[in-house]
Parts: sequence; C-alpha cells; structure tokens
Amino acid sequence: MIGAWEVILYTFIGVSLGTVTGLIPGIHVNTMIPFFYILNPSFETCIVIVALMVTHTFLDFIPSTLLGIPDETTALTVLPTHRMLLEGRGLEAKKLTAVGSLGSMLVSFLIFYPV
Repeated sequence: MIGAWEVILYTFIGVSLGTVTGLIPGIHVNTMIPFFYILNPSFETCIVIVALMVTHTFLDFIPSTLLGIPDETTALTVLPTHRMLLEGRGLEAKKLTAVGSLGSMLVSFLIFYPV
C-alpha cells in the first residue's frame, strides 16, 4: 500500500520533470518515458508519468510563445500567440493558453471518468 507522502513525493518528481520537458524546446514527454521503462512498472511510476504529462501540457506553450519555437503539438498555435506577443499582449496569450489547457483537462476528466 502506498502512503500519502509517497504519492506527494512521486507527484513532485513528475511535476519537476514535466517542468524541464515543458520549458526546454525539443524535449517531450515521450523522450522521458524510456527512462521509466527500466524501472519496475508500478503505481508509483504511473503517478510520475501522469504528473509529468499534465505539467508538460501546461508549460509547453511558454517556449512556443516567447521564442517562436514550437514542437509538433504546438505548431498550429505558435503563430497566433507569437503575434500577440509581438503586439505586446504576451501575458494575455499565456493566460488564454493556460485557460484552454485547464478547460480541456477538465472536459477530458468528465468524458473519461467512470460512471
């Protein structure tokens, strides 16, 4: 049985790794998955991977917007957000992408939540 402190620890590890993959262009969640493959597949590994994916989703738009360097998942959104940045509305672009990420995450929870 896994304790609450262990869940928090593994979530923190996933958030930390997701921050790295989200802020550095060219590094994706799929790049990190093989490192977890060598570990024994367990519930703890799933916690780290889910926290990594969610954090990466929220932070992936920062280098796309500020640097104009998209990866394959943000290529369609880089032009409008980069244009907003050049118009001086970069913070608004970041807020809109964060709200969009949060909204899509909540909708996906509602769709996939077992009844």
